[in-house]
Amino acid sequence: MNQSIPEDLVDATWQEVSEFSEEKALREMNRLTKAQPALTAFVMARSEDLSHDARELGIYMLLVISRMFEKQFGKLKKADIKTVRRLEEECEDGDTTQPFVLRSVEDCLFDPADDGIKLTEEDQETLFAVMKVVIGVLAGAH
Repeated sequence: MNQSIPEDLVDATWQEVSEFSEEKALREMNRLTKAQPALTAFVMARSEDLSHDARELGIYMLLVISRMFEKQFGKLKKADIKTVRRLEEECEDGDTTQPFVLRSVEDCLFDPADDGIKLTEEDQETLFAVMKVVIGVLAGAH
């Protein structure tokens, strides 16, 4: 059964991660890299040709989204690269089982707060496609 992550949890997680110290963010990213190596590698590989801001935002969004899933569902199964690639091929339409997570990604990319991050249209479109895969993979990992 695929349970939708509630909007208040989505919003609270964005807020929580935004308040992480640099050290805590680094610890959490290291933990995530060990917990989801294939997914982390996928995000890094797909964003390597984007701007510096877009690469950093992609990793940040991966951290926030995976934390949402962990808060809602507990420990997640480690996704393998075959699953990531399969979902990349299938994710053209997005994962509709997590509408609040997907909308928060859209808001972050297409209605950004004035936080100094500059994204090109290519950055936005690529990161949106990548995050749809991330959501799909994590939705199947609990």
